[in-house]
Amino acid sequence: MWNERLRNMNFWTDKFFVDVSTRSMLEMEGADGLDLLQRISTNNVADLKVGEHTGTILTSDKGRIVDLLFVFRQSADSVIITGASNDPLILQNWIQKFIVMEDVRLKTLNHEFSQILICNLQAHELTADLDESSFHLINLKYIDIPHRLFIVAKGMEGRFRAVVNKKGVVQATLKEYESFRIESAIPGFPNEISSRFNPLEVGLDSLVSFTKGCYVGQEVIARLDTYQKALRRFGLSVLPEHLPSDLHATNGEIVGILTSAANSISDENIPIGMGVVSIEHSEEELSFSVDDADEDGLAKPII
Repeated sequence: MWNERLRNMNFWTDKFFVDVSTRSMLEMEGADGLDLLQRISTNNVADLKVGEHTGTILTSDKGRIVDLLFVFRQSADSVIITGASNDPLILQNWIQKFIVMEDVRLKTLNHEFSQILICNLQAHELTADLDESSFHLINLKYIDIPHRLFIVAKGMEGRFRAVVNKKGVVQATLKEYESFRIESAIPGFPNEISSRFNPLEVGLDSLVSFTKGCYVGQEVIARLDTYQKALRRFGLSVLPEHLPSDLHATNGEIVGILTSAANSISDENIPIGMGVVSIEHSEEELSFSVDDADEDGLAKPII
């Protein structure tokens, strides 16, 4: 059941927040942090000035997604990165293997900071009432919905939440945000932000620079000048028991993967989903297997 305070909300206009502190968070100390990220991720981060931030993606040598990062330059020799994944050691170990002679030291920050994601809020509505030394602000934008990621020092969460509540910002659970995420076609970990896919297949091309120098996976991604697959939202006849689930065309051919599913944030009795589908079948009604059912589930694309 949805939170009673959320039941009559319009999630596309009303302010709400969700605690995403389980997401990986690291600090890169040393003079070469940005240079290293420039060589191993998809976007141009080399020119970030102190106080600036941007998004980028770690990819494998096959061009597949390792993690989606938001990079905040805290000082001349300190960079904070937050991942979509939930295990900072996996993120740390991936970056560590590219450190040879560089002046880079990695430290997990999850025990020092909380991460609060707020939607539909203008940053100045909060920052005027907060001590700027107690938080960092990263402005994100998915589709047309502004997201503000506040990185809040431990011990300051009470003060931060008091200011948030005073502004009428309602807290959503991770389950409720998951429904909002799917309905908004926002890729998430480990569903779409996954080693199954490259960034272009899940709509993250805005975080890929095609003009910067080489990075891990660059040669593969550069060859993807035409999209063979695309991220799609679906109305589902039933929620699948297991994900990911193959999506089948009417002739039985596997043409995509259903990666996420939940009840709609607009109506909790309506199942919705998201998946990656071949372009030629992206506007067709597809099917997926449902355990112990006489009929397959149906996935109708929401165009």
